Amino acid sequence: MKNMISFLLTSVLIFACISGCGAQEMSPESTDIYATAEPNLTDDMAPAPVSEDAAVVGSAIDEISDDEPTTAEPVDTEWSFGGPSQHGMDAARLANIRQRFAGSQMLAMVIVKDGVIVDEFYKDGYDENSLFRMHSVTKSVMGALIGIAIDKGVIENVDVRLADIYPGLMGNADKEKITIEHLLEHTSGFSEGDSSFMSHIRSENWVERFLSLPLAAKPGTSFFYSTAGSHMLSDILERSAGMSTYDFAMENLFRPLGIESFEWGTDPQGVVDGGNGLSLSVRDAAKFGQLFLEGGNWRGHQLVSQEWVRESIAVHAPGEPDKGRYGYQWWIWSFGGQDVYYALGYAGQFVFVVPELNLVTAIASESIWSDFTGQVCIREIIAACN
Repeated sequence: MKNMISFLLTSVLIFACISGCGAQEMSPESTDIYATAEPNLTDDMAPAPVSEDAAVVGSAIDEISDDEPTTAEPVDTEWSFGGPSQHGMDAARLANIRQRFAGSQMLAMVIVKDGVIVDEFYKDGYDENSLFRMHSVTKSVMGALIGIAIDKGVIENVDVRLADIYPGLMGNADKEKITIEHLLEHTSGFSEGDSSFMSHIRSENWVERFLSLPLAAKPGTSFFYSTAGSHMLSDILERSAGMSTYDFAMENLFRPLGIESFEWGTDPQGVVDGGNGLSLSVRDAAKFGQLFLEGGNWRGHQLVSQEWVRESIAVHAPGEPDKGRYGYQWWIWSFGGQDVYYALGYAGQFVFVVPELNLVTAIASESIWSDFTGQVCIREIIAACN
């Protein structure tokens, strides 16, 4: 299986422009730290921040039993299909959405309502089998794998210190306080600067480089978005499980979901890229969103515990002004009057989950400006549910 892993470092160089290098103090309010121009979104199109007292997005999880994760037996993993009107969606509005974005740099989109695909779009040259580089959507998948590892006892808990995993490499007392939870929240205190991603992927050893960085803040006090920090989660999983992240994901997540076709890059030491390197079809990306919508349960099989799903989509950090707050490797915001949590990748890769509407949308694109196009798109999809 390992021969399927692609070392995709050349293609990820475009990711250097990714946002998230700025810091936000750990307080309920944040200020705009972006100097670059943004598309001209009107006020009614711009997403609203999540409410101050929001802790967990959605309530659907509470309706599912508290089963612990189980090893999935053979189960039907194919999508079912239905008409939009059968699931409370306006077919004409969905057609208008497809028409509006057909000329954009959106490559593919799948809309899932009530657990069935009600609409999908593919630009010429792409189809349901096409693999798309999901960039930082990888982080949300990586977070789920850490949760599974904790559920299975492979990792003790989120309070495990990096100093216990990498003895002698932390360097000072503050660094020794860094935990797995800090990596999940991007609150480790490491700030990599504007050239963080390029420096990360060009380094000879991604793990050693990250651990050698100076701290810009005490652990747990500031939000510094870090692809290198998410990659550390993959290295920790591999050390703890005694197997590659690729194999662990295949055994515990992808195969039970019926995800057989994917690619996942590695660092120079062969550790699976935990922050950026996963390629999926949009249908399979939507499966991941549906899994979280269902509280970690996929067709009767509990792959991720409800407790971990709740923690993942709870607000842990202030996040960034134009993306929302942050949980465990998920963004949390409000679009169209609905609480939403979502996985976001560079150049417009999205997995949106809207619990109150029982809605999941996966989008693949090829331009950084598609980040904002995707936000507008999900607002219109939400409006089509009303």
